[in-house]
Amino acid sequence: MKARLLAMLFVLFCMSLMIVGVSPVKAATSSCQCTKYLANRYSISGYPNAKEWNDGYLQRKGFSKVGVRSGAIVVMETSFPGSNTSFGHVGVVESYNAITGKISVRGANQSSGSSLFTENNCSNVRITSFGTSVKNRTDISFWSR
Repeated sequence: MKARLLAMLFVLFCMSLMIVGVSPVKAATSSCQCTKYLANRYSISGYPNAKEWNDGYLQRKGFSKVGVRSGAIVVMETSFPGSNTSFGHVGVVESYNAITGKISVRGANQSSGSSLFTENNCSNVRITSFGTSVKNRTDISFWSR
């Protein structure tokens, strides 16, 4: 009898959560643009296209420009090889080879690289190695808090 009463109370509690808009079930993950992945990862909102993240947006969110390093946000302009030619690309530096100047980037909506995995509520995250050296390039920047 006690167990049945507890079960009924739990069902009523769950129903009351749904009425006020709270789901007792974790939100489903979805396919994300690169900007949404970073917004989820860093809990930031009101984000522009990737190519505009280094035009004052990241500074307003408390980030500073840094040298290339693992864990930094990377912003690729539309001219950087491998980025989207209309919108650019953003991600997180997974690794950096100081000899070759090449980086691997963790991010969403990357067309090649590791197998897809789910992270920060995005189901299309992967690690991609970019074949272009970042040394002495002005169309790529790195940011950290």
